[in-house]
Amino acid sequence: MKSLWLALPLALFLGACDDADQSGQAHPDQQAEALQKQEPVPQQAQRSGLQGIWQPVDTATGLDALILEQDGHFYVIGDQRHRGVNWEAPNDTKLTLHYLGGEQTETLTDDQLSAGVDGDTLNLEGESPFAGAYRRDNSGIGSLQGTVVLPADVGVPDNAVLALTLQDVSQQQTTAEVVAQRLTRLRLEGLRMPFQLYFNEAAIQAGHQYTVSARVIADGAVHFTTTTAQPVLDDAHQAVTLALQPATRAGNSYLGRFVYQPDNATFTTCGGDQRFKVAGPRTGDMQKAYLDARQEPLAPVVMQVTGEIEKRDGAQSGTTEATLVVQSFRVSNQRVDCDEPTASLTNTYWKLMHLDDQPVPAPQHGESEPHLILGDKDVKGSTGCNRLSGEYQRDGDRLALDKLASTRRACVGPNVAEEFVDSLNKTDHFNLQGQRLSLYDGDDHLLAVFQAQYL
Repeated sequence: MKSLWLALPLALFLGACDDADQSGQAHPDQQAEALQKQEPVPQQAQRSGLQGIWQPVDTATGLDALILEQDGHFYVIGDQRHRGVNWEAPNDTKLTLHYLGGEQTETLTDDQLSAGVDGDTLNLEGESPFAGAYRRDNSGIGSLQGTVVLPADVGVPDNAVLALTLQDVSQQQTTAEVVAQRLTRLRLEGLRMPFQLYFNEAAIQAGHQYTVSARVIADGAVHFTTTTAQPVLDDAHQAVTLALQPATRAGNSYLGRFVYQPDNATFTTCGGDQRFKVAGPRTGDMQKAYLDARQEPLAPVVMQVTGEIEKRDGAQSGTTEATLVVQSFRVSNQRVDCDEPTASLTNTYWKLMHLDDQPVPAPQHGESEPHLILGDKDVKGSTGCNRLSGEYQRDGDRLALDKLASTRRACVGPNVAEEFVDSLNKTDHFNLQGQRLSLYDGDDHLLAVFQAQYL
């Protein structure tokens, strides 16, 4: 048995999700986050002898059935501790089951079992909660078939998970009872994805009302959801179509400069120069787009962003800061006046952010941050663990720093002191754009990038 432990938040989407299963099973959104981190299982040859609905011979196990679908999906009915994900088998004698659950319900587990098929009998051997004898039998197992449809012209993350929930909504004054749930990686054909949701027919009571709903989850947020649950399991027993809509309200549109650095993504509006932290499920895609479009580290990329401004917890305990929760974005290819005010080269605190295209680690053990301050002719600052001083000459964009000296205190922990001084000694010219200072050598190789700080 091989388990992969995944760090998950204690609670997700408290206001936007279905109520927890009364059985004590993990909330589906927690398991969705684990599922989306799993790489898709390769489509290996899967023998027809293992496909089907298998019910345990020992009915006292509490498990109703294992379902091995033809496309490689694995489904568990009746066991509230586990959710099937995928299965794969090179032949009828070896079977690997991928599932979520166990003592820690956010665990993604791979069980490798020996399989023996004899007609309609299956024996699974190995260290697994699913080891045992089974018979091929679909009696008492119902299924609900349908299709989810997403709206046109929307972005869907590649790691999105589809969550389906079948509920008993007969008791209007109490919490709806979850009958069955299914999580599966979202695999769209155009804007559609067919689904099949299995359930134990013994859980369906005559005269009760049932609905099915769907959500698309990715990166810690619900992206799409059904706005109205679809009635099902009535006399018609027809396939259902679930039309999903964006889960977030329509936001405002902003044009501005986006800058990404590790653990710090900011968006500054054009003209108004309002600066916001950036959050939401699309930040990962924004970061990728930024890294593809930027000219060099910390160079802003103009983007058109749709989202909402919220107050969220700040970096310091007890504080809040304005945060732009992004719903959609695009890199702007239009020539727009979105330049930020340019800082002065001299008498500005320049914090070192990148050396040779690598981010500078945060100071530790009480050390100061590497920085420079250029006076009229002198330069002073810190390498991070030692004070720095020297002189400089400037002619247009040409810049030479010499007579650099530093104190000799021993540095503790990760530091860039030696590389920083070496870059300063190699400096030939500079470029000042907005609040960013870049130093280059004589071959126009980027040596260092600084950010203006106002203390």
